[in-house]
Amino acid sequence: MTVTAYRWTLDSYHRAIAAGIFDNQPLELLQGAIIVMSPERESHAYYNTETGDYLRSLLGDRVKVRDAKPITLPNDSEPVPDLAIVKPLGLFAVSKKLT
Repeated sequence: MTVTAYRWTLDSYHRAIAAGIFDNQPLELLQGAIIVMSPERESHAYYNTETGDYLRSLLGDRVKVRDAKPITLPNDSEPVPDLAIVKPLGLFAVSKKLT
């Protein structure tokens, strides 16, 4: 018997989330595979917050430090990193997703 895994596209992943198929489970899409994220423990949350606060104070408004927010990538991936340092794109990024 041959088993073939279904590879999700960003579009099909977003449609499934919008339809409520995953019941608000914490998920990531990594190269077309849906990964269930493990629950965040108290120590993880603490160090993530402390590190984010430190990076914000160090880097100021030159960049954005995002906490546990999805980042859409072109290879059918939408990881949710603990922290990400990104360019402040403002509404440009939102408008690109809406079109």
